[in-house]
Amino acid sequence: MKFLTYLYILTIVSFSSSFVVSAAELQTISALGAYRFSDQNIAMARKSAVHNAKINALKKYARSLSSPKKQIVSKNIGEFASRIDMLIPEIHIQSETIVEYSNSVKVAVIVKLDKDVTENLIHSYLK
Repeated sequence: MKFLTYLYILTIVSFSSSFVVSAAELQTISALGAYRFSDQNIAMARKSAVHNAKINALKKYARSLSSPKKQIVSKNIGEFASRIDMLIPEIHIQSETIVEYSNSVKVAVIVKLDKDVTENLIHSYLK
């Protein structure tokens, strides 16, 4: 009876594993972001600082790439920035500082960059 139970479990596991989509390869990157604001809308400044931190994380990742890929990212940083939420699905804010005298917000973040999505976007420019 145990043999049939194990055989049944093994069959289910092997059958279901054929349909498993590989998990995205996420790379952890730490980055800093800052934003100066002129009005008192700190929430908007915080959001902009986090966005800048994401872009800095992407640039940090790009430094590890080959020279042609680095050039693609740097030449098309606006396009990459417009898709930053797709490239970086996870973000954890480690610290946040509001500097009153300079009207700025500074954040330190750890992001998870989806290497597959980023590489696909880079390769779309190689064609």
